[in-house]
Amino acid sequence: MKYFMVSFAFTIFCNASYSNNSKLKICLTGSTEKAIPKYGEAFINGAKLALSELKPSERLKVEYEVFYYESNPLAPVEKLNEMRKSNCDAIIGFSTGNDLLSIEEGLKLDPILTISIYGDPSATFSSTKYLRTMQPSAYDLVNSLFEKLPFKIKENSKVLIITAIDRTEMVAYREAYLSHFKKITSNIQSIDVIEQTHDLSNLNNLLSQNNSWDYVVILARSLVAADASDLVHKKFMPIIFGTKYYGSSDLPAFYNFLKNKNVTAYFPRQNCSCDDSPEFLQFKKNYVKEFSVDPMSISADCYDATKFILKSLQLKQYNRKNIINFANSNNAAFLGISSFKVDKNFTTSSQKRFLIKVDHAGYSEVK
Repeated sequence: MKYFMVSFAFTIFCNASYSNNSKLKICLTGSTEKAIPKYGEAFINGAKLALSELKPSERLKVEYEVFYYESNPLAPVEKLNEMRKSNCDAIIGFSTGNDLLSIEEGLKLDPILTISIYGDPSATFSSTKYLRTMQPSAYDLVNSLFEKLPFKIKENSKVLIITAIDRTEMVAYREAYLSHFKKITSNIQSIDVIEQTHDLSNLNNLLSQNNSWDYVVILARSLVAADASDLVHKKFMPIIFGTKYYGSSDLPAFYNFLKNKNVTAYFPRQNCSCDDSPEFLQFKKNYVKEFSVDPMSISADCYDATKFILKSLQLKQYNRKNIINFANSNNAAFLGISSFKVDKNFTTSSQKRFLIKVDHAGYSEVK
């Protein structure tokens, strides 16, 4: 262990020695972005648009590099090490809460300012000076869903909650949904599935008993959620509730994976390309002018994350320590077009909430 710590410290020293303090290096990373090229392109374009808005003299001070990785437990840590060796001053990306948990210890040993777009929040992240996610908590999102639902859930409705127990963010969603449903009904049943191995045996066993429910909450990412929905709809027609991982009209992942698209599902998001605010519409206009295609939600998020990091160009030297210190200073206050907000002490939040409905016609916003 002593040898490891000495070796690790030497690596940090070498990297710091050869870093270029006259240039700000922003690194983009993620797994979903690699798996779906259109999504990855929209992600990178958000950063490109932010960079294009710099003055020519400022643009010369910035570079970016892309570090995508496979969707497996070890890949985020390996990619973090690559970005460290490449002298990244700040990172935008990491696709899930599990990804953030896997890199947490590495960032603690050698911090790099890291902003995740879709990774779920954790109290341990917000207690650091260097790691944040643009996502609200599961409780905040689920609370907005219950506030915006276009119907009232009847007392004593029957509810089934299906949770991908191997994903930390889904466990958080389960607690959020339970806190609301328990105020309405006691007829709640909960089962676990395993997303990594696509194990839906518990659901199959339960459905073989010919039970039915009014509402089925499926807490898994899009592929497993769609398969669970198809199994449920072979037996009955409940209303489905889900999570941001069901996608969007830009990337209708849940809908695309469904075999039986005759569903009614609702899920909450903090961002949406359906946003009709003046600032978002101006961003959309600029994006289309630059890339001749409409932006995705992730484009706006990456644009905002990049714009926030670019505020540090007012510094005289660009290195990891200086970027982190700047993010935690009063000079870093920021409000983006996607609803991403930064206050003093690197306190982050998002200001908007959207309720999305999925049915046979696809995705639409519930207003």
